[in-house]
Amino acid sequence: MTARRRLVYLADVVGRRVRTADGRVVGRIEEVRTARRANGEHEVAEYHLGSGALLERLAVVRSLVTPKRMLIARWDQIDIRRPEAPLLTCAVEELRGASR
Repeated sequence: MTARRRLVYLADVVGRRVRTADGRVVGRIEEVRTARRANGEHEVAEYHLGSGALLERLAVVRSLVTPKRMLIARWDQIDIRRPEAPLLTCAVEELRGASR
């Protein structure tokens, strides 16, 4: 059995706080990166979280500001079945950019 796909609009998830299973806020989804599939469609590849991701989305030149924290989650590390309340599906330490 394959997982059912559901259409979720980016506007419904960008800016939303991502929380851990115990309710701790990890950061806001500020940027979404996609990858083109063989059939020409795009799918979400990763989510960028935190103030560094916001600066990236706004295209602020890094040389003008102090580097900010950014976490990168693969598409499968955030559950967006409820777009108004995205949920992290792994430990924060598994995200790229997380302190180890």
